[in-house]
Amino acid sequence: MNHWKMHVADSKEEAIEEHEQLTDLIQIYSNGLGHNGQVGTAAVLFHAGQIPRMLHYYLGKEDEHTIFEAEEVGLLLAAHLLAIERDPTFPISISVNNQVSILADLFCSRMHKIACEYDNFNVTLHWVLHHLGVHGNKEVDKHAKQAATSCKNNSPNNHLPKFLHKKPLPLSILAIQQAQHKSTAKHWSHSWHNSP
Repeated sequence: MNHWKMHVADSKEEAIEEHEQLTDLIQIYSNGLGHNGQVGTAAVLFHAGQIPRMLHYYLGKEDEHTIFEAEEVGLLLAAHLLAIERDPTFPISISVNNQVSILADLFCSRMHKIACEYDNFNVTLHWVLHHLGVHGNKEVDKHAKQAATSCKNNSPNNHLPKFLHKKPLPLSILAIQQAQHKSTAKHWSHSWHNSP
């Protein structure tokens, strides 16, 4: 049976220990973040003995896109790196720092499609605390920050999943609502402090 599984360590110490003991020849890391008011995401694939491969994508401003959205896109970049890997060696680990995004429909659908291509498919998603000091996590954070600076830092279109070829992504209603709420609160506070 083709499948992928998720593993969440019970503590920070256990997560560090488990990560240090990973022996998978292919390890993929993804992250989405906000940096200086901008939102970007990246995924990095480490294959033992080979040069790391990475994908970057700039989503836009924080008042138009959420970090959660960036995390989801990052996971889709990770799945895309797995999908285009030639002769992948299983088991494979994908490490993320957002548990909720793992359950996103697009990601689950993409992973199922990839799993159907291999009889020996064996992928585990690991939750890695953001500041564990894990090399792969540090590397993907660096690339996500780079992605968050400008769309000029995007990976070439022919390297990205097709849904990212159309630019830009639709605006996030939640991000717009949060920005409006923040603006309203700021305006109210200013009016309150300047009232007689």
